[in-house]
Amino acid sequence: MVCTKAFGMGIDKEHIRSIYHLNFSSSPESYIQEAGRAGRDKVKSICTIFLDRNIYYTVAQNFIIKNNNSQTFPYIKDRKKTREIFENYESFTNKISERYYRDIPSLKKVFKNIGFELSNDDIIEFNQDKAIHEYLQSTSFKGIEIEAYQLNRFINHNKGINTSQLKLSQEKYNIEFDDDIKINLHLTGGLNGWAYINNSNGNAIGRFYANFILPVAFINGLGPNSEPDLIRSQQVLDFLIEEWEESGKAEPLLFNFLKKKSLKD
Repeated sequence: MVCTKAFGMGIDKEHIRSIYHLNFSSSPESYIQEAGRAGRDKVKSICTIFLDRNIYYTVAQNFIIKNNNSQTFPYIKDRKKTREIFENYESFTNKISERYYRDIPSLKKVFKNIGFELSNDDIIEFNQDKAIHEYLQSTSFKGIEIEAYQLNRFINHNKGINTSQLKLSQEKYNIEFDDDIKINLHLTGGLNGWAYINNSNGNAIGRFYANFILPVAFINGLGPNSEPDLIRSQQVLDFLIEEWEESGKAEPLLFNFLKKKSLKD
């Protein structure tokens, strides 16, 4: 399927294994969302961005103004003929687009054909993908902090792909509730099956026993430096149970669901 970004973002189908971007996305956040059309069944998928590394050449935008004198362009027709070398008028769209040349000799040759010796100082490089990226950056840039956050989120999410369902569910909860909780699930030892919910300060706010058929949140036995919050803890647990139920409850216990690999091999 070939489609625009707007149409593509409406796709929510399983078994999509590949996404191809013809150009850059407008931001890291957009790329994460657009690339996320693939692998929605939690199976590894590949996302590819096509890049054009070719460099083209044209003249600087101030070329005509810089050379707007009677000696260089004695007549209006001379200026028009010159502009047609590096500009193209589209009658259908009523727009002017720039023309580019694959190498400097080709550009100089067309100018020489009209009797003008083009200087290297008047020639500029052009890369299509770089120009698109700079345009999107100028219109969509949300600030360094937000861009850094999105990149960090993307990298962390990518690392989490091959870890556990718990990390993915934890991230989804934090995004949905604008929170920053961390869940520590004990897989072995005397606390096997117990999950502790910690706030952004690293202090426990609650816990639950994931090996119960119907887990409930507790705030007792949290230990020192805890900040008990039963309502918030139950909210976290309810979210995890909802994730488990939406997955089809293939695992008999919440514990098994949270510790499983987040993607199939």
